[in-house]
Order: sequence, then C-alpha cells, then structure tokens
Amino acid sequence: MENIVIVEGAELIVNCSYTVGYPVRTTVFWSILGYQDTFQMGSILTITDIQRDSHRMFICVAENTLSSGNKGHSNASIIIDVLYPPTVNALFQQNISEGTDLNVTCKAKPGNPNSTMFIWTKNGNLGFKQNGATLQLPKIQRNSSGTYICTAENSYNNKEKGTDSQSMDVNVLYPPAVNTLSQQNVIEGRSLNTTCHAEPGNPNSTAFYWTKVGNSGFEQNRATLQLPKIQRNSSGTYKCTAENNYGYGEKGTDSQFMVVNVL
Repeated sequence: MENIVIVEGAELIVNCSYTVGYPVRTTVFWSILGYQDTFQMGSILTITDIQRDSHRMFICVAENTLSSGNKGHSNASIIIDVLYPPTVNALFQQNISEGTDLNVTCKAKPGNPNSTMFIWTKNGNLGFKQNGATLQLPKIQRNSSGTYICTAENSYNNKEKGTDSQSMDVNVLYPPAVNTLSQQNVIEGRSLNTTCHAEPGNPNSTAFYWTKVGNSGFEQNRATLQLPKIQRNSSGTYKCTAENNYGYGEKGTDSQFMVVNVL
C-alpha cells in the first residue's frame, strides 16, 4: 500500500501499472474504499484541484473476463494524504478604553498536519509581531488603534507551509482634552462669556458643561460659560468638563479650572 502526500489545490495524477493476463483484454478502473460505484475508468487516476475530502483510500482494479464468464482481477490500493492549512475563526472589533489591558485569543480549526502556530501582526506596522495565540496589549494607548492580523500556520512535510488569517480592528477609546483656561478679571455689572475648547477624543462627539467649585447647585450645559451682569458673589473657581460617550455606559472626561475675579 502506497501513501501519497499532496497539498490541497494541487493536481493528482497516479498511474496504475499492471501486467496483462489471459485473455489479454483488460478493464482498469479506480474505486474508493467504502463506495460501490466506480470512481474513475482507466489506469490513470486524475483529480484536479484536490480537496481535503479526497483524504481516503483509492483502489485500482484490473480485470479480465475468463472463458467461464467469471472475472479475473487484481488490485492495489493507495492512501491519499491531503495536506491543508488550519482555518482561523472569525475575529471581532475590540472597543477598549485607553489605559486598560487588551488580551484577545485567536482560535483555529486544525489543518493537516494538525500542529498549529500563531502569529499576530499589525497592518501598516512592519515592526509589530507577537508569536502565540493571544494578542497582548497592556495599558493600551490610542496609537495602538488599527487592524491586527492573526495568522495560523502548519508545516507540510515538503517544508511548505499552510496558512490562514483573520483581521481584527482595535478601536481605542479616549477622552477629549480640554484646552487651558486663563483667569478672567471682569468688572462687576458687566457680562462674562468664556468658551471652553477641547481636542476631540474617540469617539469625537463632545459635550461640555460648567460647574463651580463649592457651589453644587451651579451647572451650565454648554461650551460657553455665560454670566450676565456679573456680581461679586460670582467670583470663584469654575470648571469646564468635556466628555464623550464610549457607548457601553462609560464616558471619557477631561476638565480644566478657571478663576473668575470680579472687580
């Protein structure tokens, strides 16, 4: 019994050699172990673009018809060992807050041979590579956003490798950054209008609100603090807070303080 090793997708051609008997008229055909029907007529077994489901035993049968009407036959068998890569399971986008740890394990259905190695790379970053099934990004930062690729591979006997990959987007969420605010000196009775600015975070939709230190009842929900006809009791420290919504009940926030001095 012969064992033929072939990589999935290749063309298989096997010639069945035989010595004629008597009568010399000979019929040759191929069958598959466990199946009654003839798989292919002729001495040459040909399978183009061979697939993993062809991993089975094929039998070559040569036969002639004797004068008695009975069949004289001889056969030989081969086992087709189809090599194929592992199949990586689908990966899903990871939305993660900046500063937390990201650990994602890549899984794959084994190929043939079934020993599997995993490698993580990053699109657009040739210097990034992690060996192993689990991608580990501790205390992740915003510059780690991007598309990561998990590749699973096995080694064929002929030193060729079988590979399969899946990509995964990592979306690092981070808060807006409020610009520095300067002290405001304003004459009593005049109006104060100060707008708070911020560099957008991720996501970039930003909401602003103002509060006052020591006055829990004061709040203005907008980017511009408005204090018309200001009075001396409005002196104090005000805080502008910018926030974005991460989408799963968590928010990113940043704040800056501003002193108001009523003259």
